[in-house]
Amino acid sequence: MNSFSRCLLVAALGFSWHAHAVTFVVTRTDDPSPDGCQPGDCSLREAAIAADGNDEFAARDVISLPAGAYALTLGELPMHQNLEIAGSGSAQTSVNCGATALLNAFDDALFIHGLTLQTTSGFVLAVDGGLKLDDIRVPVGGGSISGGGNNAFSTAVEVNNSELRDSLDCTQSHGSCTISDSHLLTLTFFGEFPGPKLLMQRSTMDGTLDPDYSSGLLMRVADGITIEDSVITDTTYGMTFSNPFNATPGAVVLTRLRYVRNGGPINFEEPATVTVVDSEFRDNSRINPTQVGAFPAAAWAREGSDWTISGTTFSGNIGNSDAGGALLIEGGAHVLVDNSTFSGNSFTVAAAAAHARGAAIGYRDDANTTNITLRHVTIVAPTFLPAGIDGTTIGGAGGESNLVLNVINSVLRGTCGLSAGAMDTAIGNVESPGDTCDFSSASNLVSASSGDLALGTLGDHGGLTPTYEPGAASVALGAAPAALCLPLDQRGFQRAYPDLDADCDAGAVERDADERIFADRFES
Repeated sequence: MNSFSRCLLVAALGFSWHAHAVTFVVTRTDDPSPDGCQPGDCSLREAAIAADGNDEFAARDVISLPAGAYALTLGELPMHQNLEIAGSGSAQTSVNCGATALLNAFDDALFIHGLTLQTTSGFVLAVDGGLKLDDIRVPVGGGSISGGGNNAFSTAVEVNNSELRDSLDCTQSHGSCTISDSHLLTLTFFGEFPGPKLLMQRSTMDGTLDPDYSSGLLMRVADGITIEDSVITDTTYGMTFSNPFNATPGAVVLTRLRYVRNGGPINFEEPATVTVVDSEFRDNSRINPTQVGAFPAAAWAREGSDWTISGTTFSGNIGNSDAGGALLIEGGAHVLVDNSTFSGNSFTVAAAAAHARGAAIGYRDDANTTNITLRHVTIVAPTFLPAGIDGTTIGGAGGESNLVLNVINSVLRGTCGLSAGAMDTAIGNVESPGDTCDFSSASNLVSASSGDLALGTLGDHGGLTPTYEPGAASVALGAAPAALCLPLDQRGFQRAYPDLDADCDAGAVERDADERIFADRFES
């Protein structure tokens, strides 16, 4: 009798009952032919069959797995209703599914926690309904987890306190995918438009969990992306949004992200609104000969996207494109970079030999006007560079008619490789050691020696990201006009502003900043 018929029968007979969840305790670790879940003699499969036969209108049943190593040899579990599977902890309880999944194409909601899961079939879990994982461990090659299903329903996928050394897929077309306090190899969003919202907090995506796997954060849909206090490191592709639906990914907010040693940049192939705050992009590169395509190493602003980058450091990134070693801006993108530092960014030997432009920041213009504004930015070229680079700090192709380039209150230690007419506004800047950036001598200081600039070394000078702090006698001190000073520096320390009669320091760091404002933006 189906659910609807039972409801009619109950109403007709005037019966009522109170549905209760049942906990089925598993007492044996093998997988015998099922003959009922009896007290003291109940396998995981027998518990699943018993739960599946229990009242589907009750609260979800619980299958309790004490510490031990459990084996499934008779195929995936037969479940067709909401379920909780509770282990004693991923270090104490494991389930080896053999050549099948634990659950495949499971339509209902599953809450599973305290387990190590493993299969040789490819998928260890494929859940079309809601999925919540807590303290779940999947070893290398232990099976992918797919949550959400390719459906039009609003479905939540939640992963907490887990380590997944195989892929995690959020495939629903609506809903959310939340990752917190977890360690992942890779995450993909491959459902239908518009896709779920991504929230990733205090988590690490780590390609070293399985160096033989092509890893990264790969998306073709996303109805908004928020990443906070997290790390993306050593992945093959980095963070890429490639949308076959020609639709935007929703707002992207990256806060306190560490993006380190990845093989590809943060790249949105469709228009996106991207905000990057207090983050670090370090040692990302395109030097692997197996990688296809020419890219900047850290970030790629394109396709009319609107980027705001603040309080962020780009260091040691190596691109293989013809422009933009760390950051490439093109295709009508609008990019504002405030209170940020670029240090030691470069190109591959091959790209440099082909005269790549802009080792830190590169641009290309086209029919859509590209707009770049740098305010209180410090850019320092590396000491040693491969031969041929045109512009060890900023450079690009084109720029007179379809580029707006504004550089304000910034420090550039290195050279620029700009096309004629590329610079639109330049005020309060310091260039060292030459005069290559088309800075007017009336509004800027050019040809300053490295000794007079006295930037020191990249390091911890307070705040959340590495910075350069100018020396006590640096020519950068007081070089920026007061009316254009930002109130805080990269560290979140207060500049001379709001005293509008006092000029502030050029670059990302104010040497004599008021440290009453800390990096958390709150007063002490």
